[in-house]
Amino acid sequence: MGAYFTIASGRLTGNQATLSLSSIPTTYKHLELRIKARGQTGEPTGFGNLVFYFNTSTGGSIYPRQNYGTYDTSVYFAYLDNADNMTVTFYSRGGVPAYFSGGSVLSILNYKETNKGKVVRGFGGVAGSTAANSLSGGSGGYWESSAGSAINAITITPDQSGFGAGTTFSLYGIKDS
Repeated sequence: MGAYFTIASGRLTGNQATLSLSSIPTTYKHLELRIKARGQTGEPTGFGNLVFYFNTSTGGSIYPRQNYGTYDTSVYFAYLDNADNMTVTFYSRGGVPAYFSGGSVLSILNYKETNKGKVVRGFGGVAGSTAANSLSGGSGGYWESSAGSAINAITITPDQSGFGAGTTFSLYGIKDS
């Protein structure tokens, strides 16, 4: 890969329902999103999924695949064709101690191309209070816009109540070397 340039980054100081990154410039070859996420207090203990929407995800189709395993040796595989969102990473729900967070990296290849689909791959892990709610896994997918548009916005929503304080994120643009 080439050189990385920060497009956006931040740390939440309070609870927030979603995280939206917009006005993403088309001056890079690929994007990489790094996120260390916590859920809000009062959620069930364990892990949750982060759900990603590209642009508005209307007029497009996502073909995701997800493969992960817990540290108690359970292994899971899931897929859903023609969805409007993609679940590719994990976060630590609010019921676990504050020092537990889910860390994930999401790569979006050829995000600015208008004449072909975008390949998305992610890897994440979360440490919970037991082996059964600690896991790591990888996911991937293919996003196809019927409008033939570049990805210019990403919205991330936890599958429970929202992001908790202390969640950090960074979006990078990657240029060819």
